[in-house]
Amino acid sequence: MNIEKLFIYFKKFLKAKWSILPPKKVDIILFDGIFNPFTKFLKKKSYSIFYNRNENFNLFVLLICALKFDISKKQYIKTYFKYSEPKIVLTAIDNSHTFLEIKDYIDSKIKTISIQNAHRTYWGDLLDLENKFKLRKKKFKVDIMFVFNKEIKKIYNKFIDGKKIIIGAYTNNDRKKIKYNLKKEVIFISTHKPFEVPDYYEGKISNFDFYKNDKQVLEALLRLCKKNKLKLNILGRMKPKTEFEQYKKEYDYFKKILGDNFKLIKNKDGNNNYYILDKFKYTVTIDSTLGIENLSRGGRTIFIGSRPLKFPANTRAYGNMVGFNLNGKYWCHFYPQRNVTKVFNNLIKKNNLFWNECIKKNRKSLIYYDPENIIFNKELNKHLKF
Repeated sequence: MNIEKLFIYFKKFLKAKWSILPPKKVDIILFDGIFNPFTKFLKKKSYSIFYNRNENFNLFVLLICALKFDISKKQYIKTYFKYSEPKIVLTAIDNSHTFLEIKDYIDSKIKTISIQNAHRTYWGDLLDLENKFKLRKKKFKVDIMFVFNKEIKKIYNKFIDGKKIIIGAYTNNDRKKIKYNLKKEVIFISTHKPFEVPDYYEGKISNFDFYKNDKQVLEALLRLCKKNKLKLNILGRMKPKTEFEQYKKEYDYFKKILGDNFKLIKNKDGNNNYYILDKFKYTVTIDSTLGIENLSRGGRTIFIGSRPLKFPANTRAYGNMVGFNLNGKYWCHFYPQRNVTKVFNNLIKKNNLFWNECIKKNRKSLIYYDPENIIFNKELNKHLKF
């Protein structure tokens, strides 16, 4: 078995970048280099990145593992951390099962810390976590998890031991809102995934059924934009530089439904999307985390749910996870269309007093707002001093 694993590692190693020196001793290891929103926090701090997706190997660590006749992922991580001697292992991938399990075998003095990076529902994330928990027959352990709200704190406590601290979304808190002369136009946040396999099933619901009603949302939105003489913009999901084929498919998808009646705004970098939304007065989405974040930042945002009203897809509806009704003042289910007309009219016609109440409700229930991440910074700096 070890020989087989060695061969697999060797194939991956040939494709990956590599280093030959032992890992340097640091205060912080950033776990999983695919997403690093902590550049401001990590500035002037001693840290390194542990690449969790086989894109980078440490030859020294791999050799130590081979000498022990154990080249498992677990042993590789354990050895890497032993030489790095970090005080903290930090990640922005809070749903990584590998990260959730590392407390099982690393030095107990090392603090494991995560931030929630997206709205969690039972469509995918929480159902996967629950199933993994049942297989383990014991809780995961993370020393500190920074989470969006009270409800996810309660859910995570069922499966994961450790302290949970509510801060909202780290990246949203970290990006200072820029005040522009707002464009009186509509921007729709795309959640379209052209790479999804239509006949893949999550429970008893296929991807096709999950997305099929989006077309009706877009048609209703276009009708309302035309009626109110508002331009329709779409913030794309795919990045043209790194996901060109998928970006083209995404554009073709909207073109087929909307014709030439929209402008596609390119998604250059996820972090810049906050600033893009800051420029527009009216934001619409189906179920994107970015929409929830935009409302918490003070941006007028409505949510038009289109997912099947059957578990687990129904948990994607705005506020479902915290007990909201299917329809509200700034969110609704797409059918009947009068629901969409009502919330759209609230979006463009209601005054700031109305929207301030909506923002408060969103911050209290869905996503707290802590500008500049004061809570996070204070907590981590405390642990770096021990």
